[in-house]
Amino acid sequence: MIARLAAALVFLGLGVAALLYASAAAPGAGRGADKPVVFAWTAADRACFEAYEDCDSETLTARAASAPLSARPFALQLVEEIVSGDEQGAADMAAQVLARDPRSRDARQVLAAQALRAEDHDAFLTLFLPLFEVDAPQRAAYGDFLAALSTRPEIRAALGPRLRKEAPWAGAYLSALASRGGLAVSDLVELYRYAPAAQAQLLRRLTQAGQWDMAYIAFTDFVSAGAGDEALALSVPFNPRLQASAAPAPFNWAPVSRSAQLQEEGGLYVFYEGRRPETLLVQSFPLSPGEWELIAEQSGDATEAGGFFRWQVACATGGPALFRFDVRSLKAAETAEGWDFDLAPGSCPYATLSLNGVPGSFPRPARIEVGSVRLMKRRPGAAAP
Repeated sequence: MIARLAAALVFLGLGVAALLYASAAAPGAGRGADKPVVFAWTAADRACFEAYEDCDSETLTARAASAPLSARPFALQLVEEIVSGDEQGAADMAAQVLARDPRSRDARQVLAAQALRAEDHDAFLTLFLPLFEVDAPQRAAYGDFLAALSTRPEIRAALGPRLRKEAPWAGAYLSALASRGGLAVSDLVELYRYAPAAQAQLLRRLTQAGQWDMAYIAFTDFVSAGAGDEALALSVPFNPRLQASAAPAPFNWAPVSRSAQLQEEGGLYVFYEGRRPETLLVQSFPLSPGEWELIAEQSGDATEAGGFFRWQVACATGGPALFRFDVRSLKAAETAEGWDFDLAPGSCPYATLSLNGVPGSFPRPARIEVGSVRLMKRRPGAAAP
């Protein structure tokens, strides 16, 4: 398995080997030939190309000792070693190329394949991961290749700490990993734990597949792994004071309109133009049947004729709103307003709470600031699930 994948990696870039040969062998040809050559050729480079038939790896290495050769002669020889199937010769040339050009795609592929065959996972990743930036057009292919390797626990163990560093390759890799399948959700969660910015992606895939329980279990894992003061206690709804938090949607607050912004100090600010219906803020959560009270601390300016706001409770899986609570007027000072509702058994195990803008008969801008949102069981002393 590893040998086949390593071979695939070596030949991943051979589709452009002919272009590499042509550009290396004719440094002054093609578009822009009348402009100064960006790369400075040494006399040894020229001599090597003029008698290319005799320019083998030994010749290159010998000349490198007496003159500072560029990467191009070695890169050209590297392509020939790859095509000939000489793995060790290709590895030797790749090392020479990479020492002169750290951005060489072909050299990195060859040396990464060698490290992979030797099961030196740290060396493999050190060589392979920069390819996401060096060869950006092939980023999706590299992500899929790395995802295929991730069925091996030792590869996942080596990748985890590197994901923590907000790696630029994380998005392509994790997207391929979730799409490819073949890993248990627990294994996916272990990797996504290191990449908070990508966690919503995994939860979205799980909920779209109808795996709401699994998605919520993953969410609780992500929240509990939150660093220090950033970790918030689990509640329904989560993050009732609307604080800045890396916890992912859909189980954390998500503004879905440019009119709504979560504030750095906590809370929500909305400037609603009042011209059309608009969903402003949403969060989904598990909700058991029973009698509930929704309590929102809010202030602002709204009128029924000009435009107002509405809290809605609906099943997270879709369908019409189960409950609607209008906020037709607001005061400058923050006040708490509550609404009762009774969720019947069998309604839906997961609910979505949303704040919406409702246009009036004579549209005018409206504003709302929300300091907190809570759900309480109407029976005294009981807490939300």
